[in-house]
Order: sequence, then C-alpha cells, then structure tokens
Amino acid sequence: LKGKARIEYPVDLLNKLQINFYVVVGYKKEEITKKLGENVAYVQQKGPSGTGGAVLAVLPYLFPKTTDVLVMFGDHSFFYSLDLIKKMLLVHQKNRSSVTALVVKTKFPSGYGRVIRGKDGTISAITEEKNLTSEQKKISEVATGLYCFAVEFLRKYKDKLRKHSSTGEYYLSDFVEIAKNAGQTISEVN
Repeated sequence: LKGKARIEYPVDLLNKLQINFYVVVGYKKEEITKKLGENVAYVQQKGPSGTGGAVLAVLPYLFPKTTDVLVMFGDHSFFYSLDLIKKMLLVHQKNRSSVTALVVKTKFPSGYGRVIRGKDGTISAITEEKNLTSEQKKISEVATGLYCFAVEFLRKYKDKLRKHSSTGEYYLSDFVEIAKNAGQTISEVN
C-alpha cells in the first residue's frame, strides 16, 4: 500500500508513539522478518492458533511492569492514526478497563466480528464471522481488531480462552465475553 508492506504501518506507528512492541510471527515468518529487519522484537506463534493464540504467545515476554497491552492486526492497521491510538489508550486507562475495543458501524460488515450487545446496550460479546447465526449476520456494528487489554486480566483469564472446534483457533474477541461474564469493565471507542 503506497509502496510499503502493510506490516510496516503498525511498526512505524508504534515507533512514533515510542511504545515497546512485539511482532507475532508464524505464517510467512521469513518474509516478515526480512522486511522488518533485526530492530524489531519477534515472538513465534506455535502453529496457526489464531488471534487469541498470538496474544497468549506474547504474555511471557512482557516486561513485569507492563500494565496494558495494545493489540492490532498487522494486515489492516494502516487505517489507524496516532490520534486514534492515543484516544484508545486514554479511554482504556481512564476507565480502568479490562478490555477496550474499537467498534464501528459499516454497510459492509462481512468478514468482521459482530458486536453483540446486551439489553442494557453494553457490549456482551464479539462473535466472529465464522460463528454468526443468520440473525447476527445482519448486525452492522463490527470490531475492527484494535484492542487494549489489562495485562492482569489476560493473565488471570487466559485459561478461559478455548479453541474453536470449527477452526482449531483461539479468537482474541472471545476475551470480551470472558470479561463480561467475569463482571470486568469493557470499554469501546467509536
């Protein structure tokens, strides 16, 4: 995109924000490490274990004083601006949230996890496209894949994350429902 590999966009963004980060690699690892070079910290994901598996792979490598983790998918993070990331972190920390998600409404929600809301209007789950009912496919509000998590929450509830039998993957979005069921604070940025 505009002469740059898509994976370069989040790296440049996080460097501008002076945020320590890891690039989780697995599929096409050699191409990614060749493109980004040696000045990037990499974590190897074991097998295709999904977006949740990627975050689980990083947990042991976090600095002990790390309180929050920003998660973005490398393949479409070129949409995110410095201001959006700053807003996301501010909302997350101000609300002392366990989970904060970027949520948008779109006319074309296909391919994205849909935001499921409870009767009170708060987010109760994010259901991935592969697991949607026909009724849920009509929902136009989606999670983009940009999240903030409290590290304490991830460590405490990591064992609640389950592989989906249909794909054999851990879905990062399942942490939203885990947080809801545990009575944790969930925030959103629109």
